[in-house]
Amino acid sequence: MHKTIDAYLKKALPAAAVLATLLALCLVLCRAGIAETPDKGDHTGTFCQKDPEAGFENDGNNYCAPTSIVNGLFYLATARGMKDLLPGTDHDSLVAAIKEMAEEMDTDPDIGTNPSKIIIGLGSYLGTRGYSLSKMEVAGWRRLDSEHKKYLVSEKPEMNWIQNSINNPDTIVIFNNGWYRDGDDGGYIRKGGHFTIAVGAGSDGEFHVHNPALEPSEQKTETTVNLSPLGSDVVADARSNGVEELHLGGYYRMEGPGLPHTKEKAAFAALDFVLAFKVNK
Repeated sequence: MHKTIDAYLKKALPAAAVLATLLALCLVLCRAGIAETPDKGDHTGTFCQKDPEAGFENDGNNYCAPTSIVNGLFYLATARGMKDLLPGTDHDSLVAAIKEMAEEMDTDPDIGTNPSKIIIGLGSYLGTRGYSLSKMEVAGWRRLDSEHKKYLVSEKPEMNWIQNSINNPDTIVIFNNGWYRDGDDGGYIRKGGHFTIAVGAGSDGEFHVHNPALEPSEQKTETTVNLSPLGSDVVADARSNGVEELHLGGYYRMEGPGLPHTKEKAAFAALDFVLAFKVNK
C-alpha cells in the first residue's frame, strides 16, 4: 500500500509543480499586460487653446476642437507607439500640429468647428502623416453631411457605449457639449458649444476630461465631469445649428470642475455629440 502511494506521489508532484509554474507564469504575463496599458489621464496632452504664445486666431477662443484632437494624438504618439502622428511633442511642434489640424478642419476662429469637417479634417491630417482612421463612431443630434451619417451609432449618446469607448486604450473620445441659456419664453437657447477630450470613465456617470480651455496644470487636476439624464420636458432653441425645437430628453447634463460654465452665463451644459475614433498605420 505504501509503495502504491509513493509511486503516485512521485508522478503527481512533478505534474503539480508544472501546473504551479504555468499558473505563476500566467500571473506574471497578466501583470505585465496591465502594466503595459497606459493611463489616458497621465498621457493625454494638456495643451491650452488660449496659449498666448501659440498665435491662434481670435486668441484661440474657438480652437477647442483641433486642440482636443491633437491632445488625443499626443496620447497615441507617446503612449501607443504612433510617434509619426505629430511633428514632435515640444511646444512649437504642438502649435504647428494644432494650426495644421484647424486648417484641415476649416475651423472658424469666430464660430468653431463643424462635426462633419472634424471627420474630414482629421482624415486628411492623418493621411499627411502616413496614418488613417480605422474606426469612426459618432453619437448625438448635431447635423452631419450625408456622407458621414454612416458613422452615426445613435442620435443620443448612450452611457455604456461612451464608457466602453473611453476604456479602450486605443480609442480617442471627444465630447462636444452645448451651452444652454434661459430663453425668454421659459425654454432654453443653445448659445455655442465646447469640445473636450475624455480620458477616464468612472461609475455612476462620472467621467474625466482634459478641457483645453483650462491651463495645462488645471487640466491635470480639474478633470471631473458628471453626466445626469435631462428630463423629457427640456426643450431648447438650437436654430443656429439647424434645429428649431430641440427636445433634450434622453441626453445628459454635464457639470463639474472639468467643465466650468458659469462664465458662459449658461443655465446648464448638455452632451450634444460624441466622437470615438481609432487610428492605424
